[in-house]
Amino acid sequence: MVDNSSLELAFEEDVQNNPYSMKSWWRFLEFKQGDPQKERNKLYERALRAIPGSYKLWYHYLQERIDYTKKKRKHRYKSEKWLKNYQTSVSNVNNVFERSLVFMHKMPKIWETYCAFLSQHNDITKTRHTFDRALKSLPITQHDRIWELYLKFARASNVPETTVRVFRRYLQLEPHKAEEFLEYLLSVGYVQEAAEQLLQICGDDEFVSTRDRSKLELWLELCELISKNATKIKNIDVDAVIRFGIRKFTDCVGRLWACLAEFYIRLAQFEKARDVFEEGMASVKTVRDFTLIWEGYTKFLEGLVSASVEKTESDEDDWETDADLLLLRYENLIERRALLLSSVLLRQNPHNVEEWERRARIYQKEEEVAKKLEVFSEAIATVDPMKATGKPHRLWIGYAMVYEKHGDVDHARQILKKATTVNFKSPSHLASIWLYYAELEIRHFRYDEARKLLATATKVPLRKLHHYSKVTSQSLLHKSLPLWLLRADLEESFGTYESAVDIYNQIIELKIVTPELVMTFASFCEENDRFEDAFKAYERGVNLFQFPYSAELWKTYLGKFVERYGNDNIERTRDLFEQVLEHAPNDACHVFYLMYADFEEQYGLARRAMYVYDRATRGVDETSRAVIFTIYIARARELFGVTKTREIYEKAIDVLSAKLVPDFCLKYANLETIVGEIDRARGIFTHGSQYCDPRSRADYWQKWHEFEVKHGNEDTFAEMRRIKRSVQAQYNTHVNLGLDTSNPIVDELAVLQGVAQPGKRRNDQMRALEESLTSDSSNPPLPPTKRARTENEFPAPPVPVQASNPDEIDLGDSDEEDVGAEEVEQLTVPKAVFGGLLNKEEVE
Repeated sequence: MVDNSSLELAFEEDVQNNPYSMKSWWRFLEFKQGDPQKERNKLYERALRAIPGSYKLWYHYLQERIDYTKKKRKHRYKSEKWLKNYQTSVSNVNNVFERSLVFMHKMPKIWETYCAFLSQHNDITKTRHTFDRALKSLPITQHDRIWELYLKFARASNVPETTVRVFRRYLQLEPHKAEEFLEYLLSVGYVQEAAEQLLQICGDDEFVSTRDRSKLELWLELCELISKNATKIKNIDVDAVIRFGIRKFTDCVGRLWACLAEFYIRLAQFEKARDVFEEGMASVKTVRDFTLIWEGYTKFLEGLVSASVEKTESDEDDWETDADLLLLRYENLIERRALLLSSVLLRQNPHNVEEWERRARIYQKEEEVAKKLEVFSEAIATVDPMKATGKPHRLWIGYAMVYEKHGDVDHARQILKKATTVNFKSPSHLASIWLYYAELEIRHFRYDEARKLLATATKVPLRKLHHYSKVTSQSLLHKSLPLWLLRADLEESFGTYESAVDIYNQIIELKIVTPELVMTFASFCEENDRFEDAFKAYERGVNLFQFPYSAELWKTYLGKFVERYGNDNIERTRDLFEQVLEHAPNDACHVFYLMYADFEEQYGLARRAMYVYDRATRGVDETSRAVIFTIYIARARELFGVTKTREIYEKAIDVLSAKLVPDFCLKYANLETIVGEIDRARGIFTHGSQYCDPRSRADYWQKWHEFEVKHGNEDTFAEMRRIKRSVQAQYNTHVNLGLDTSNPIVDELAVLQGVAQPGKRRNDQMRALEESLTSDSSNPPLPPTKRARTENEFPAPPVPVQASNPDEIDLGDSDEEDVGAEEVEQLTVPKAVFGGLLNKEEVE
């Protein structure tokens, strides 16, 4: 093992031989790592005398001296000796730093370490000078490393004046950090300095906040700062500053006005503060700003009143007078609130008609009529009809109404007459003026004047308007229907029949008539027994309007015409019905078909009525066709007997949708059952079954079940069950295949076999069942499908199954006579078959 002394000697020889070798000195220092600090300090000193420009040696030497001093710092208060020893160590470290800066004055890390070391020992002056020296020695690109420590030291020094001066110098380098300076000024209570700094920030348009605050927020902070510290602010024109903010930032003028008033309140300038509140309420344009000022104003007056009341308790007459005056001011402010708020809204939009009306309604008392008239006068002078929001004519009417209410009708007429010359945005506004003008004359029993006014208002201009002509509301007034209606009412009441008819004719010529007005015109003619004039009015009306608007006109016209003439003018009546059916759409013509058929039944021919019903079944839409067929069947049964209804039932079943067919099959089968045609009824049940899913139309199958129980036998009942199973299998397959079962129109083969090949096993089973059921020659043939029928055909009833009852009558369908057949017993034909014919025979 090598002795340490030998190694030390070797390192010593190395540094002696190579005194300027950094590696030699560094290896020697590493070897002496565990030696006492004093020994290492001596070695560092020797090395630095040899290589004074080595940054590495200086940096590590200073760090070791600082670390050694920190260890002593922990024990500095043990005794006075320890304290002096510690202070000596600190002084020695400072001396080493000073010596290092002779060579390392361009190294920012050395300055940072030195400044940080000085900052820990409360030598403010020396530390400040050292920071200044560092800033002078280093290039400006490295100043940010020093300023961070400098500001930290300045804040911790608890000397506001020094810190303020340091910040001012720092802002010359970093002006965007002004908010940090502002925060410090506010924290130490330098309000004047903070206000000046904040004012400078607000005045700099290029300033960008590092706290993500807008210019508005900075202005609000400035205004609140100077308003709450009014007595501390000097050399700043606070009034001008806040008013500039009010002009610049329109979004928060309410807060700024409140700040300005608070500034004067804190200066005890109460009259000036009251003037500011009044000025603010008279200038703001939003309800939010008005509310802020209003609340501040009321609290201010409440405080003054409370303070004055407290002072009046000392029995001083002057204070009592002041308290009464302040109380009157407060009450006056409360009373003026609605008016002030209305002014705010009108400043937003001076052409707001509704707000002007609300403003006029504020004055409800009798003694406030003059103020109300003043409001209307101001509104009329202010509101531009072309820019108005609302209905500007109501201002003129309200203005005239006030005069009329108080008996000054002449003045009201003058106002309305002037209003008729105003060019309103809409002719309806001008028409309302004329209507009120005429109603005013009517209320005062001047009917002739009212008629003259309406005649003037509705006078058709002689010159035709062109596309380049200037269109005014006066030029379009003659097409105002309300004016014509009032004029027609007056002519009906105070004019002649001819004058009233002339008015209605002019309305129709101008093409401003409505279906209701046409009926009114016709009713007026009927009241005067001028029926042909009434029918002419109806005729003109139905020519002017298309369906569906003319539907009610046609109904009334036809009803009145039939009621008037009845058996007379039958051909003319038929022409009218044909005319309406020609123009009426499918979804609206069913009513006219029914009216037409009813007319033929009453005044025409029953056979022609049946023809109309038959046309209706083809002319109406799908939704009304079932209703038409139902009525058709009922009327045919009543007029021509049961046999006539068979072909109608067949046609209905042929043309109606699959959803409606089962219901008609039930009715048809019931009819055949009533007349004793059991086999025909069974065939109808069989035909309708293909459209009836047993799950959704259980009522159909129940009816058939009841029918077979009452009129069938075992074979017919089994056949019904077989068909039901087949239909059910078909619908089940439709569901499994995802097919639509809502319209089950299928051919007869699919009904009996389920559907085409739902599966081999199922197909075989159904085929075996089919063979077993069809092997009997007595089974009825399959009914024809709906698709196989022609338009006027109905499927022939199936051959009836041989009844097990020997007494049951077998009615075959064959027309051939069977030789040697037994004589068939004759049954009584039901009376329903003959319908109305039976009654005629009985009478005869």
